[in-house]
Amino acid sequence: MMPLTKSNPQIQRLRRLMGRRSSRTEEGVFVVESPKMLDEALDATWPIECIYVLDGADHPVLYRAADEGIPIVLIDQGALDSVSGTVSPQPILATASLIGASLNILRDPLQAGGFVIVGVEIQDPGNVGTMIRTAEAAGACGIVFTKGSADVTNPKVVRSAAGSLFHLPIVVDSDASPLLTQLHDWGIVSWASAMLGEGVVLFDQADLTSGCALLMGNEASGLSPEVVVSCSRSITIPMAGNTESLNVGIATGVLAFEAARQRRI
Repeated sequence: MMPLTKSNPQIQRLRRLMGRRSSRTEEGVFVVESPKMLDEALDATWPIECIYVLDGADHPVLYRAADEGIPIVLIDQGALDSVSGTVSPQPILATASLIGASLNILRDPLQAGGFVIVGVEIQDPGNVGTMIRTAEAAGACGIVFTKGSADVTNPKVVRSAAGSLFHLPIVVDSDASPLLTQLHDWGIVSWASAMLGEGVVLFDQADLTSGCALLMGNEASGLSPEVVVSCSRSITIPMAGNTESLNVGIATGVLAFEAARQRRI
C-alpha cells in the first residue's frame, strides 16, 4: 500500500479536523495524537474511526488496534508534517468519535459525596487540558465547562489532558446560572474560588467532604460577581509575596487535591 501524501483528501480532512472547531462539531470527530494517547483511548473503549501511521513506524498499539478491527492507513512524512501542530510530530494519529456527557450523569456520584470541577469561561486550551488531567488525578467525578470555554477537542486540549479526556465525564454546559440552579436542586454545595474577603473561607478550613462543586473562573477576570453570589460559599487560596493570583490550572489542583485529602481522612 502506498502511503498517503498531503494532497490526499483524507489528509486534507485531518487538517480541517485539527484546525477547525466547526469541522469537529459537524463531523462529531476529533484527532488523537501519539501512541500513548491511542492506548489510553483503547483502554477506555473509546470509538476510534481510523489510525494514520507514518510509513515505517511501528508500535505495539498498532497490533492491538488491528486485533480490534480498526482501519490503519500509512502516510508519508510530508502528510504528517502538514497535519500535526507540533514541531516534532508523533508518528501515529487517529480520528476518534465525540462522546458528549450530560450533567445528569454526575447526579448520583455527587449525591454520594463526590466532587466536580466547574470551569467558567476558561479560554486557554492548555489550561482546559490541565484541568481535565488534574480533575481525574484528584478523583473528581467529572468536570464541567461553561459556554465561552475552549473547545475540549482542540488538539492542544487533547495533548495537555494526557489521556484523561477518555476516562473522565466531561460536560459542556451552557451558562453558570442554570448549572448552579441544577446543582443546588440536587443538594450540592457550590464553592466559588475567590479572592480574600468577608465570608471567604481558606481552602484548608473549608469542609469539602460532602457532594460539592468547585467553580474556577476565567484566567483574566475570574468569576463574575453574579456567579460568586449565586454560589453557596466562597473559597480562597492564601498567597505570600506580591502574587495576586495563581494560574487556574494550578489553583484547580490545590482545591481538587484538598477535596481528595479530606475524603481520605
